[in-house]
Amino acid sequence: MRFKGKALIDPHQYRHLKSVFIQLNLESNSRPCLLPASFAHTAKSSKAQIAFLSSIISPLSRLSPTAFLKFDATKLRISARNKDSNDVMGFCEVRLDCLYSDYKISSLNDSQIMLELDLSHFRTSLLSIHSTLSHSDTCYIKLAKRNTQPCLCVETSTSSSSTLSHDLPCKILQVEEFMNYLPPKTSTPSVQVYLPSPSNPTIRTCIERLKSLGRRETDHIFVEGSTSGWLSFTGMVTGACSKATFEGLNVEFSDSKASEAYRVDQLQMSQGCGNDDDLSVQVKVQNKKLLEIFKWQVSMQKWVDESTLCIVEDEMVIIHVILPRFNGDGGEEEETGFCTFYCPTVAFDPDDEME
Repeated sequence: MRFKGKALIDPHQYRHLKSVFIQLNLESNSRPCLLPASFAHTAKSSKAQIAFLSSIISPLSRLSPTAFLKFDATKLRISARNKDSNDVMGFCEVRLDCLYSDYKISSLNDSQIMLELDLSHFRTSLLSIHSTLSHSDTCYIKLAKRNTQPCLCVETSTSSSSTLSHDLPCKILQVEEFMNYLPPKTSTPSVQVYLPSPSNPTIRTCIERLKSLGRRETDHIFVEGSTSGWLSFTGMVTGACSKATFEGLNVEFSDSKASEAYRVDQLQMSQGCGNDDDLSVQVKVQNKKLLEIFKWQVSMQKWVDESTLCIVEDEMVIIHVILPRFNGDGGEEEETGFCTFYCPTVAFDPDDEME
């Protein structure tokens, strides 16, 4: 699949306008649309690309009541982050030419705009529009005023001459504010393991079952990973323990604390004095938060190239999801984007000792 950006309109013609328009054009002939005085964007997209966008938004919409969207000339970034730094967070970056096969975006502010929006409403509107679209219909997404309230409007006119429209209240923010919603800075991960294919979401199912041990529910899950390629999840209540272990997983050694230990171990093995001890790290997280960062496996099953779970000792459990790559103009594979989910750890208690 190939996507190619193309300039369609001159944004200077629309400096007098007070509203923003984003068009997803599903017709064979693209039609120009308008973005604000400081923002212009035209796009032609397929029905599959709308499904792609909604699949990305779906897990992010469950992490925070509101999210922050930043458009620039080449990318869309979405940050789902609460003010509480101890809450889970999601961050997505995706190329616009992978969402739209034909688009134009420009502004007086370096072709950038930032919105605050309820992603759950956006997800619902996209799913609603997608269910009614045929390949000859057009979907428009535009930012306009409704009774003095800025709204992101998602609408379509179908081949049966019916019209479906959703008006989503939003807030326009200064682009500079997006710096406050970037991913948290963390230490180098101790262990990074590749997760099994999301088409078989066994890990998420196991975590759901670990929540309850008999009639009692555990508040926390212990996550442990090893450089030998295994990953375990343990739920504990007084007098009971349940553990799920996944073995034979591939390990990522680059950009991790394990990489230096791995290089030293390989050197020792070449000298006949190898070290059989693998690096393993265990952290404690709230089970509800851990489940939240695995919900991407529900909506994004067919939109994932690979995913990695990273354990930052005493700080964070991170899941990094690489979106499907595509062939560029030169025939080489190019990155589409990524979604990353952050779950903070909690401190161990003296009663947390496990055998």
